[in-house]
Amino acid sequence: MVINAAAKTAEQMGKTGRFEDDLTRAWLNWLHSDSNMPNGYQLAKFLEENMGYDIDVNMVNGLDKMKDHVESELSKSRKKWLEENNIEPPFPVSTRLNLGVIESISIHEAGCYEVIPYGQRKNASRLIIKFEDAILE
Repeated sequence: MVINAAAKTAEQMGKTGRFEDDLTRAWLNWLHSDSNMPNGYQLAKFLEENMGYDIDVNMVNGLDKMKDHVESELSKSRKKWLEENNIEPPFPVSTRLNLGVIESISIHEAGCYEVIPYGQRKNASRLIIKFEDAILE
């Protein structure tokens, strides 16, 4: 997933070859020390300090897209896994969870519910909760 995301990011930045490999290494090294995905500036600083790259605002802006590409790859993999394993929602729509009421199965996030938080109006924003994280009230 990270390799595909790095390739897509590098391609959009007009950089290929070694840069893709270095970007993959930078991403993975970052995750060894911090469980949060890095932003473009953090990746650029890592590439500068550890791999000798000259960074500028264009590089930072290009690297900001890496997180989106990784999240897209994760989403595709999750959707594929759900389909291959015939995973069904454990609770039906309208079930009361600890955080709110299930309004629907998300069409944007595979394997997730859209939940109306308690105390919110119908037209307010929704919580996105993975099937496996849903806890009954």
